[in-house]
Amino acid sequence: MLKKLFFLLVLSFSLVSAQNFEDCINPLWYFQNFGSANAALANNTTASSNSVSALASNPAILGETKRLSISISFRNNNLTQDSKFNYSDNLINSTFNHSDLKKTNLDGINLVIPVPVYRGSFVFGLSHSTVANYFDHAEAIGDFIYDDAPFTVDNSFEKSGTMNVTRAGLAFEWQKNLYIGTSLNYYRGNQNQEYNFTDRDISDNFLYSAIHKNVAVNPDYSGINLNVGLLYKTEFFKFGANISTPFILHVDEDYDGSEKWTYDDGTSEIENYSDRITYQIKSPSAVSTGIEYRLGNIMLLFDVKMQDWHNMKFQSNLTDDDGLSTDKRINSEIRNNLKTTFDWGFGCSTNFFDNYRFNLGHRIITLPYYDLPEGDEKVHLTGIGFETQLLNNFHMGLTYQFELGKSTINKEYFEYPIYRKYNSQNLIITTSFFF
Repeated sequence: MLKKLFFLLVLSFSLVSAQNFEDCINPLWYFQNFGSANAALANNTTASSNSVSALASNPAILGETKRLSISISFRNNNLTQDSKFNYSDNLINSTFNHSDLKKTNLDGINLVIPVPVYRGSFVFGLSHSTVANYFDHAEAIGDFIYDDAPFTVDNSFEKSGTMNVTRAGLAFEWQKNLYIGTSLNYYRGNQNQEYNFTDRDISDNFLYSAIHKNVAVNPDYSGINLNVGLLYKTEFFKFGANISTPFILHVDEDYDGSEKWTYDDGTSEIENYSDRITYQIKSPSAVSTGIEYRLGNIMLLFDVKMQDWHNMKFQSNLTDDDGLSTDKRINSEIRNNLKTTFDWGFGCSTNFFDNYRFNLGHRIITLPYYDLPEGDEKVHLTGIGFETQLLNNFHMGLTYQFELGKSTINKEYFEYPIYRKYNSQNLIITTSFFF
């Protein structure tokens, strides 16, 4: 029997043609703020946050700060997931494979400087934090059938790296109880992605015995945007809003790959390939609004965020093997596959034993894809933590955060997508010094 048509070895293989809309959403999904209090409230902090995470959640909140402070936060990540091949017509069977990953990294550092003014407030802020942890590993093994002949496939995927952001901003009291703030945000990051694929002829019906493929993709990212925030407070309420403007994410990407065919007669054929490309992604805009209601010693929070994934743009000078623009194809994929999302959540915060504060939050984050199966379209994020004032100038917070979701890894380098169920357990500790 001839080699399977959809596994033909193409000596003129073009890596550019493997670009798709997933390469656009991959570096930008999804950004988190930093700090133990923000994590405990599950990012529901547009109307109520402390100075540690204000530049990210709503820079206008900086205007409430009265004391100079320096903060540092660390995060421990534990990712557990089960993965298998997604359903397809020629899949015979695939069972879940289990994997565990652990990682500890700097969550962020923050400096807040109130400036004495005659009336109201004027506050500067500076922070450096991790907004995305590219932290993943999945492997699927299964049996497929082609032309009544079975074969076995082993497909693995691994990703590491981070996206960091440096923010500089300010806030001031425009009118009594009305604060305006803004921040300039510089993003810088990288990923190390590796894909390994093995196809074995277990039926001896093909001319090959095994196909091995490896692809390493290493993009570097950079971009700049603005946050603009408003905060208005009354005796019992706070109303907050934050706009995160779109920005151009510049991507410089290296590819390295190899493909080896081993035939039944013992001979083999190997191809190595590499490429380097540059392109730009116009990130989605995001608008967040939040409310805090103070009920005695308890603060109740509600938060909503809209993000415009449908209007992302891919920009490059790339063409496919037929000389057609890659931009047109990928931008069409973005419009046809991605949508505007609405995330929402709630939280509560209360003081107890004088020097302790308890925080609890839950957020439902919508995946930006059309037509996902019911139960797969949401990510659930829950946080619980406490803060304490140990000394007059020393503050500490500790949070446990739990994330639960399902997703499909669909890369064009390999023929079969991977379906996974995961949970991420994070421990965040933040310390702050006040002067």
